[in-house]
Amino acid sequence: MLRFDRAVLTAQLKLLPYASQIAFAATCAQRLHPIFVRGAQDWGWDSRPSEFARLLGMCWALAGNPRDSGVLSQLETADWRALAKDSDRDEFQGYRPFVFPGIGTLEAAINCARQTTSERAALAAQREYDGVTGIADLGVTPARRRPGMSPDEARAGDTERRGRIRTHPVVQHALRAQERCAASLLAATKTDEAFQAELRIAAQSDGVTALNLAMETYPRRDS
Repeated sequence: MLRFDRAVLTAQLKLLPYASQIAFAATCAQRLHPIFVRGAQDWGWDSRPSEFARLLGMCWALAGNPRDSGVLSQLETADWRALAKDSDRDEFQGYRPFVFPGIGTLEAAINCARQTTSERAALAAQREYDGVTGIADLGVTPARRRPGMSPDEARAGDTERRGRIRTHPVVQHALRAQERCAASLLAATKTDEAFQAELRIAAQSDGVTALNLAMETYPRRDS
């Protein structure tokens, strides 16, 4: 079972050039784009998936050329918060909760592209991990409670449930994808446009798999 360790990941990412750190952060948001699109459909947001993609595209552009002042200027004024306008985190109709993991991870990727550090790149991975953990949490049965249960028994039940969330397929899939991406970047002898295109395509493909796992985890709710 894979576990998320932000300190270890930060140390790995610190070995990469800035462009690769941006690319890593961008893959985290890219994998959540299909999940965001599915959630946006149930909010009736026709244009926001393309806006998400546009903002993420600017992150990829800076991964290709971190010194591109024109793209950086656009990203500095980008309003990613508008992606969540008029939404409510307590709204569970359909797949509406699926929009929030992507928005939070995109924010982290944008911040990494704006001012790149290994810590900011690792934060994007943290946001992705937290997002898919939240999706797993929606689908994992609550810990059992019964009259007369001792505090130790209640804690054991909570611990067991957290373990089921950590080992859930959507969570483990995200961790494997992060691990593969980091390993690929660390092993790369060059990170040209073609290499980054492959990273982006792989992340999008992983995102489709993540969406399917997420939809299995959280069957559609109409009320």
